[in-house]
Amino acid sequence: MRTKQFVSVLILCIVISAAGIISGCASTSTSTLYDTPNWMPNGRIICGKLVVTTSQQLYGGGISESKGYMAAFYPSGTGEVNLFEVGTLYETTCSPTGELIAGISPYYNGVVNPILVYDYQGNLTMVPNTSNVDSLDWSPDATKLVYSSSGNLYVIKRDGTGKTQIATSAEAVAWRAGERIAYSFADSESSKVYVINSDGTSKEVIASVGSKPQITQNNRVIYGGYGVQVESVNIDGSDKQVLFSDDTAVSFSKLSFDNSKLCGGIIGDSGIWLINIDGTGKIKIR
Repeated sequence: MRTKQFVSVLILCIVISAAGIISGCASTSTSTLYDTPNWMPNGRIICGKLVVTTSQQLYGGGISESKGYMAAFYPSGTGEVNLFEVGTLYETTCSPTGELIAGISPYYNGVVNPILVYDYQGNLTMVPNTSNVDSLDWSPDATKLVYSSSGNLYVIKRDGTGKTQIATSAEAVAWRAGERIAYSFADSESSKVYVINSDGTSKEVIASVGSKPQITQNNRVIYGGYGVQVESVNIDGSDKQVLFSDDTAVSFSKLSFDNSKLCGGIIGDSGIWLINIDGTGKIKIR
């Protein structure tokens, strides 16, 4: 006759074996999504990165976990690092001085679409007096930010003081280099590119058709122009040039600090793309 001890051990072995079988039949998959790319002053690309891990059990539904990061890598696609964990950001932009990252959060501390500022260790502060932000950029010395909110254009110190409305109709904005701010706005006729001083004076149209401007270090503005063209013009509106044409040109909206490349995402194709400023070398790197 088998003893109670033997039966107990046998039952334990069966339970352990069954658990092993079930565990062995579970499958785990990981997917990684990249978005909102922009450039760091040192030439690397910074972007949002979402890692989703799903475990599908033999019995029952799957279990998913997701983590968001601020990631950086070289334009070659190599050297990827996760700088810090972060939630969703609609747009990111690095300070020209190299130590800060600003982004638009969907929701933070009861505020819809405020500006969050991070250092490279992930420490963050919300810029007070900002909400419903659509687009933003740093001043050249990183002491201020320009941003559009509910169609209006504002300049604010990064501590939330000195908020000043400088225009009443604005969408995508750019500053980063020089004294003047560039922005685009679509009226009843077309989307135009404007420049304006940071105090709201000397507003001018420099492109009668254009969107998503970026300012270069030598005071030119690069923007999505007529049709599928990427164009450039001096900040005073002179010497307009067509840089290249591409059916996804409007998606390449972020200019590298050395003015040599554009990065962005293509509608209908997740990931990050690069293209040289002359239209060559188009490549998907993520």
